Amino acid sequence: MNFITRRLQYYLGIIVVISIALPALVTGIIVTRQNYERSVDFEARIRAQNYADVLQGGLSLALWNISPELAKPIMDSIQLDESVLAIYVSSSDGESFISYHRWPVEIIENERKKISIETPIFYQGQEIGRFTLHYGLKKSLSRAKEEAVTLIQMLLVQIFITFIALNLVLSQKVLKPLKKLSASAKGIASGDLRTKIPFTGEDEFGQLSNQLEAMRRALEKHVTLLELRVDQRTRDQQKLNDALQESVVQVQQAQKQLVQQEKLAALGGLVAGIAHELNTPVGNALTVATSLLSNTGAIKEKMTGGMTRSALDTYIGDVDEGARMIEHNLTRAAELVAGFKQTAIDQTTAKRREFSLHKLVSETVLTLTPNLRSKQFQITTDIPDNVVLDSYPGPLSQIVTNLVNNAVLHGFEGRDNGSIHIASEPCRINGKEGVKLSLRDDGKGIPADNQKKIFDPFFTTKLGKGGNGLGMHIVHNLVTGALGGDIELVSEVGVGTEFIISIPYVAPVLQHVDGTL
Repeated sequence: MNFITRRLQYYLGIIVVISIALPALVTGIIVTRQNYERSVDFEARIRAQNYADVLQGGLSLALWNISPELAKPIMDSIQLDESVLAIYVSSSDGESFISYHRWPVEIIENERKKISIETPIFYQGQEIGRFTLHYGLKKSLSRAKEEAVTLIQMLLVQIFITFIALNLVLSQKVLKPLKKLSASAKGIASGDLRTKIPFTGEDEFGQLSNQLEAMRRALEKHVTLLELRVDQRTRDQQKLNDALQESVVQVQQAQKQLVQQEKLAALGGLVAGIAHELNTPVGNALTVATSLLSNTGAIKEKMTGGMTRSALDTYIGDVDEGARMIEHNLTRAAELVAGFKQTAIDQTTAKRREFSLHKLVSETVLTLTPNLRSKQFQITTDIPDNVVLDSYPGPLSQIVTNLVNNAVLHGFEGRDNGSIHIASEPCRINGKEGVKLSLRDDGKGIPADNQKKIFDPFFTTKLGKGGNGLGMHIVHNLVTGALGGDIELVSEVGVGTEFIISIPYVAPVLQHVDGTL
């Protein structure tokens, strides 16, 4: 409030200066200047002219009689005025009759602040000579300055008195009521609506205080009602929050169940892949073993009845070749079992290790092959053998699995054929060396509206048809979380879809890893 009061006083002071003090000063300056000019020009000129008239009348007889002694008394009396600088009297023929000069002639001639009067002298109507009177203005100027100073002092006193009077009126009639109103307003602004607005008097401020008090009472009433409503709505909101929290817990539990279903589905596909891939080498080994068993029975019969050397050599050759075939197929089966075992471990745990990107993708694609052979879907890869990552193979394998399944389920919907190409190339991700893994299909593409929501949880176009909306959400979380990278979607309807995954060669260290995805 003190700042507001000072500012108001400042503004009112400016108004007073502009409206009263400034016009008064301008008027005073004009009046002073006019008085100054009047004193200097008018009064001094009249006094000099009076002296000239006296000289004109008093010097005529002395000049006629050519008696300077007769003129001396007049000259002496006029000389008593210090403003009379010089008097020069000459006859009609130009000869000097009598003269007086208070200062040296050169100084008087150069003096600018003087009045000079030159007048002829007559005697009985005849011009008998002339005189020149030099009258100084310094004394008149000094007197005019004193009068101007006095006038300005009176004007300043008047302005000062006006300021004092206005300040008293302002303090009592404006600032004092404002301070009271401001103090009450400050209490209301702090939240205390019980602070009453004081009555300030029978004037405009009094009317304002009455209106403000009426407004305060109405505001206090409304705030009381509002607080009651807020309390009620707070209780309702708390109930709603409790219900919402319970719903969130249920959704989280459902999400965990769906994620677990995704894992089980992946393991189911893995088991199917194992069964399919092992069927060939195990079947071949069984066929060879059956053939050898049959040949062995025939050899036994021949041995009892007599066997030729050529038959024995043939049998030994068949056994040797069969053993090699059995060894080859069982070795292949063992390799498949080892690969499937590592893939199963990777897909169900979050263990970090160094691994070949080419080998991981190939093994993952191998587990998906049985599900694709029922239709003409082809998966090709272009990944160098020397790309080694220090990362989490499980999440990366699950990412490839989800992207391939997503392409088959959505991109190739209604089709019996299609191709998926997986390739890699070096890149930089967040200032680190890394690899860019792209998975591109020639399916039907994704509409622009769906592209914005494809990574949202529970977003699916197959709701109720086997889709839970978590596959791509899991992919996004694994790429940006465990693998420390980012994922980009490029798709055009009718052309196909490409997912571009950029991850560093060395994944960030996870703070909390419980061993499972």
